[in-house]
Amino acid sequence: MKEKKKAESGAAINFISRNAALKKLQLKLADFRRLCILKGVYPREPRNKKKASGTGSTANKTYYLAKDIAFLAHEPILNKFREFKVFVRKLRKAIGRKEFDVADRVKAAKPVYTLDHIVRERYPSFVDALRDLDDALCMVFLFARMPRTNRIRSEVVDRCNRLAHEFESYIVRSRSLRKVFLSIKGIYYQAEVMGAPLTWLVPHQFSQKIPADVDFRIMLTFLEFHMTLLGFVNFRLYHSINVSYPPRLDETKDAGASGISALILEPLTADASAAATSSAMERIASLGKALSNIHEDADVDANENDATRMQIDESFAAADAGEDAQLIGQQVKEQKLLEASKRLFEPCRFYVSREVPRGVVELIIRSFGGQVSWDSSIAGGAPYDESDSGITHQIVDRPQRGPAIPGRRYVQPQWIFDCVNAHRLLDATLYSPGRALPPHLSPFVSESEGDYVPPEKRNLMTEEDEEHEEIEDDSADEDIDEDEDEEDEEEAEDDEDESPAPAKKAAKGAAAPKRVSAKRGHHEVEEDEDDEEAEYQRELEAESKGVAFSSAAAKPKSKGKKSQAAADEAKEQEELAKILMPKKHRRLYNRIMYSKNKKQEEVDKLHAKRLEYNAQQDQKAQNQAAKKAAKHAQKKSRQSE
Repeated sequence: MKEKKKAESGAAINFISRNAALKKLQLKLADFRRLCILKGVYPREPRNKKKASGTGSTANKTYYLAKDIAFLAHEPILNKFREFKVFVRKLRKAIGRKEFDVADRVKAAKPVYTLDHIVRERYPSFVDALRDLDDALCMVFLFARMPRTNRIRSEVVDRCNRLAHEFESYIVRSRSLRKVFLSIKGIYYQAEVMGAPLTWLVPHQFSQKIPADVDFRIMLTFLEFHMTLLGFVNFRLYHSINVSYPPRLDETKDAGASGISALILEPLTADASAAATSSAMERIASLGKALSNIHEDADVDANENDATRMQIDESFAAADAGEDAQLIGQQVKEQKLLEASKRLFEPCRFYVSREVPRGVVELIIRSFGGQVSWDSSIAGGAPYDESDSGITHQIVDRPQRGPAIPGRRYVQPQWIFDCVNAHRLLDATLYSPGRALPPHLSPFVSESEGDYVPPEKRNLMTEEDEEHEEIEDDSADEDIDEDEDEEDEEEAEDDEDESPAPAKKAAKGAAAPKRVSAKRGHHEVEEDEDDEEAEYQRELEAESKGVAFSSAAAKPKSKGKKSQAAADEAKEQEELAKILMPKKHRRLYNRIMYSKNKKQEEVDKLHAKRLEYNAQQDQKAQNQAAKKAAKHAQKKSRQSE
């Protein structure tokens, strides 16, 4: 057996230090870091640094996989990096000799590279690109808000602005926006693009202060790749809705800072669509030939097993028929609710005041089918003026001054966001100018059982449940009405020759109690289900408090406190059960109860904070009422004097 030598197998050859990688690739640290970012190669932590070093050293080094470094050695951009070094050397030499003609020729021959092949290499399918698009969107929208400085060139900011507006235009055209949330960091958006949820953060429209401790060279390298990726995705998304890419830019509107309104979306021409689908058709044709060959070979075996396959299919179909019908019904309801939410603002016509951030509000309103205009002094291309009689809502962010226009509702911007998250138009009077706004709840938080739910969200959830119950009741009543109409028609046809007109009236009158009884039965079933859910919720609460199941089940449904003797007995039973548990199960039970108790403590703290907040608000309201009463009394006394 051949003897293994030291540092010739295992971690010593699987890992390579960063200095060794730089020597192997003949690159400087800045170029190596840039190449790793573009190719998606990151440092790895070996399990044993002593073995990975090959010399027994435990020094703190950065290691990479040797396969990744070998993968980087064949990258075509490496040659472009070396050509760029030669270009810089020649340019400095020409400028130092004051040979400006030579310097101009050298500048004209500047090496240029593209990242298209890296994007196709890292994302073989479009679905992979969509799943990894969140970081790209956040980075592009961040630099679109950045000021132009020496470290951030104006060309980069302009391109980020263009890509961001193109993506927003697709969101508006496809009505893919689902959730919006205002936070201190910025505005969170979530859209559903081809079945994939995309979440990104957009900074507020304030003057950004660039921190001095951030290395923008690394961020610009990430941005370079993300801009290329977003350009590919925008191209594919625009073609999916039959729109040409890139969209045409209206120069006059763009000069007036119109944002997404400056982009003109035009339908895809026949030549472009044919060129885009030719490769796909070739793939489908080749796949069809392969499938036909497979089917020809499998026809002989398939004929022999047809009878067995039919029996198996029938048995599975009979077993899954009920579940499939229920699942399909639920999906149909969700699809109807989604389609209704896409047309949320269709009956509305908005006007945005000068103090409101126009771009954000315009994106949300147009994504849900509404019409929006603004003051021409803040941006060009406004569709209509403030005096338009068709305006239904005016968005203002300061106390109203002057008389209100009849037939128009004045709301604060939060009303738009809350309506989108609630999937319905909320009461506009709660968002009138100068009024204290309701809490802005995050749609990205989903409370589980036992979590703290704010009262406002609980009210919204109950209203949504009532709306769903009304929809189900209406559909059930429609089904009952259709059945009764069919029965009445059949009875009328049978008794047309035998019974006179009074008999027909009696038959129609006899059909009414059926609907009442059916409705009563439906409500009785709902009451029984509510009782069962309440009983189940009570048992869960008792279990979370450590009460045994037997004692929780024995608890009467009538309201009242449990006696001290019953509580002591339950506690004794719990302690006895813990003693009889194996040690492993007892530890697991203690951990579960510890986590439940910690969660309950947090919920109790939030409840206490809410009670304190309500008390402060009540005290504040009382103080204001007292001040008003005192002022009114002083005014009366002055008038009497």
